[in-house]
Amino acid sequence: MADRYPYPGLGGHAPGESFELGAEIARHIAQVLRASPGQRIVLFDGSGREGDVSILRIDKRRLGVQLEELRDCPRQASCRLELAFSPPKGSRAETLVEQATALGCRAFQPLIYERTPKAQRWTKVPARLERVAWAVAGQCGLDRVPEFREPCTLGEYLRQAGQEGAGRRFLAEPQPETASAALGNPSEDALVIVGPEGDFTPSERESIHAAGCRSLDLGPFVLRIETAAIAAAARLLLPWPGR
Repeated sequence: MADRYPYPGLGGHAPGESFELGAEIARHIAQVLRASPGQRIVLFDGSGREGDVSILRIDKRRLGVQLEELRDCPRQASCRLELAFSPPKGSRAETLVEQATALGCRAFQPLIYERTPKAQRWTKVPARLERVAWAVAGQCGLDRVPEFREPCTLGEYLRQAGQEGAGRRFLAEPQPETASAALGNPSEDALVIVGPEGDFTPSERESIHAAGCRSLDLGPFVLRIETAAIAAAARLLLPWPGR
C-alpha cells in the first residue's frame, strides 16, 4: 500500500487542482521518505475518501501537490463498534486507542464511574489520542478515523444510548455472573462498556443490565481497562470461526 497521510480537507479539492500541505507532513516526506517532485503519495480525509496526489515542490515547511484522483475507499470493519470505558492511566489510554483503532473501532466514549479515580475523570479528550488515531488509520489503511465523544457519566451515557437505540450492547467482564451472550449478527452496530479499575458498583452493574447490555465473557482473568477494551473489540470485529 502506498504511503498515506491525513488531510481532512481532501474533499474540498477536485482532480487537477493544486494545493499545499502543512509543515508536519512536509518534514516527514522530505526527511524520512526523502521524496522528490513527481513522486506520488496518498491522502485520506478520515471520512471514507482518499486521493492520489503528485508532489510538485517540497521543502521542510511546505509541500505543494496536485490531486490526480479522488475516490471512496470502502475499507471498514464488519460493524460500527463503539467502546465506552473509564480512562486508564497515562500512556495506557494511547495503547487502548492505538490497538482498538487498528482493529476497526469507530467510536470512543470516555466514561466517569463512581469508582473512577479523580485523575482519570476527564473533562475533555486529550488531543494526543486523536493524533494517535489518525496515525494508525494512515498506517493500517483504514477508511475512517474513529469519533471521540466528550466524557460523560455512566448514567448520561445509558440515557443517550437508550435514545439512539443502538444495536447490540455488551458489558465486558471476566467470568460473568450470567451466561455470556451470543455475539449476534456480526454486521449489526455494537457498543461495549468496560468498567473502571475498581470495578462497577452493584447499582452501576444493575443499571447497565437494565439498559439491555448483555455479558461478554473475556475469560477467567481480571484484565486491565485497555486490555479488556482491546479483547472485546477483537471478539466483535475479527472473523472468528463459528461466531
